Amino acid sequence: MPRKSDYWNNLPKAVYTGREGVEPLEVLTTWGIKDWGKEGQFFEGNFVGWCLVHLPAGWMLSLEGHDFYLVDQHNQIRGVIQEAFERPPSTPIVLDISDEDWYGDMSPEEIEEEKRQNREYRETKPRLVLRTCINFRDSFACGENGPHDFWVENAYGQELYSIRRQEVTPEEYDERMPQLRKKVFDWMDEHYPNWREHDAYWDVFPEADKKWPLTVNEINSAAATFLEDKSNDDLQALRAEMGQGEKRTDYIIALQPKLAEIFDRVDDVPPFHIASQFAWGMTLEMNHRIGFEDR
Repeated sequence: MPRKSDYWNNLPKAVYTGREGVEPLEVLTTWGIKDWGKEGQFFEGNFVGWCLVHLPAGWMLSLEGHDFYLVDQHNQIRGVIQEAFERPPSTPIVLDISDEDWYGDMSPEEIEEEKRQNREYRETKPRLVLRTCINFRDSFACGENGPHDFWVENAYGQELYSIRRQEVTPEEYDERMPQLRKKVFDWMDEHYPNWREHDAYWDVFPEADKKWPLTVNEINSAAATFLEDKSNDDLQALRAEMGQGEKRTDYIIALQPKLAEIFDRVDDVPPFHIASQFAWGMTLEMNHRIGFEDR
C-alpha cells in the first residue's frame, strides 16, 4: 500500500533528468519530495549511494523486473531507479558504427566529453532517472520487437499516438525513419507543447482515465461485437482500409469520434489508446475469422 507522508523512504543520491540545464533537485522539490540528501545514523555505512527522503502522500517505490520505479499517488511513473542491484558481468554489445555516424557533426573534443559523461553515468550506482509525463519511444532505442516503429506514451504507459510498423526495404527504411520521427515530434509539439517539462501534464491523465475506465477485454469484446454482422468480404475490405504505418494511425484517429457513438458517449471522444486497442481488437477478430495476416 502507499506509504504515509510522514514515513522516511530512500532514494539514490545521484539524480538525472536527461535534459541539459534542468536541475534534478529543483524537479524533486517541485514534485513535493522533501529532505533529499538527509543521512540517518549508520545510514551511509549501510546503504552506500542512498539518502533519506520524505515522499508526498500516496507515493511509493515499486519493484518491477530488476528496477525500482518512483510512483505517484495516481500510479504514474515519475522516475526509475537504475542499478539498485548488483548484476553479473555481461558481454558488451559492439556496434559496427563509426564515431562520425554515431555522433554526427560533433568535434573530436566533444565526442570524447560525451563518451566521458556516458562512462560516468553508467558507473554511477544506484541512480534515479526522472521522467516527464509524456515520452517519445522508438523500437530501436527501447529494444522492442512490438507492433510500432514510434509511439508516444504517458506515465501510465498508455498510447497517445503511434505509427505501426510496415514492410519496407532497407533503402525505404533509411529514408522513412527520419520522416516518421519528425512527424511524431511535430505531433507532440502541437498537442503537448510543454512535454519536455518535468512538471507538465501530471494532472491531465488521471482525470481522463476516470472518464474511460475500460479494460482491454471490454474493448476487445466491443470490437468483436462491432464485427458480428460483417461478411468475410467486408472484413477483407476493412483490413485493407485499416492498413499499416501512417495509414493505421490516420484510421485510429478517424475512429475516435465513431467510438463515442459505439460506446454511447456522443459528447465524449475516447482517447487514442482506447481507439488503438479497439482497432487491435478488430484485428484479432479478423485474424480469427478470415485468417492471420497482421502481426
